[in-house]
Amino acid sequence: MVGLRSNPAEFQRLRLMCDSILLSDGDKGGPLLVEMDRVHSRQARKAYTTQGASTGAAWKPLSERYRQYKRKARPGRKILVFNGETRERFTMPTNPNHIREYVKPFTYRFGVASEKAWRAETGTGEGRQVLPRRSVLDKTAADYSQFVEALRTFYLKRIKQVLRHL
Repeated sequence: MVGLRSNPAEFQRLRLMCDSILLSDGDKGGPLLVEMDRVHSRQARKAYTTQGASTGAAWKPLSERYRQYKRKARPGRKILVFNGETRERFTMPTNPNHIREYVKPFTYRFGVASEKAWRAETGTGEGRQVLPRRSVLDKTAADYSQFVEALRTFYLKRIKQVLRHL
């Protein structure tokens, strides 16, 4: 007959280790949110570079009247770039108008504080004017897989940190 002797201190240590592998709301709303926002910002930069093609729907051209005005006022600028202000809000997480938000249990929201951006995302103009929808926030399957990869990488780092303390 084999006798077993319990070791409460080791069981407690094992229990703490297992609990520390789980992601807390602090992890999800802190360092993981920052990592997910890096992925989103890269995708937004790509959307501006490709004029929406990377989001799955290339942006519709500007109206002829506005295109002519923009060509004179800001020659060489892409469709959604007049002075670069809105683009920087989407692509620079350090911009005070850049929005990143964690919503329990496991949802992330990204956006910007900008009426111009809202008009482009929704296709709503001033008054009764309707604009073509031009989105920076739309995501393709490839975009979602980048978020999954960022989560996987974050979680693997977390597991390695916990295992170092065995």
